[in-house]
Amino acid sequence: MATRNTEVINFQLIHYNGLEHSNTDGRVRYSIGEARLIDPTEELVETHPVDRSPIQQCLATKWPTIRITWNKNRSPSLN
Repeated sequence: MATRNTEVINFQLIHYNGLEHSNTDGRVRYSIGEARLIDPTEELVETHPVDRSPIQQCLATKWPTIRITWNKNRSPSLN
């Protein structure tokens, strides 16, 4: 039986939303997260809930298998 190499690409995401009303306390902040691109040929077994936020959906147009884990478990706002 042949084995497949599962390639997982990780990279850091840094999101900046310059709209003050989109940030708590009216302060502009950077949101930092870890992105994982999973090999689409592998069966996906999700161990954590998949982020369905607008920013994840936007990034999925470029990388359909992207999984994002945001620091502080807070998905940033796009508006």
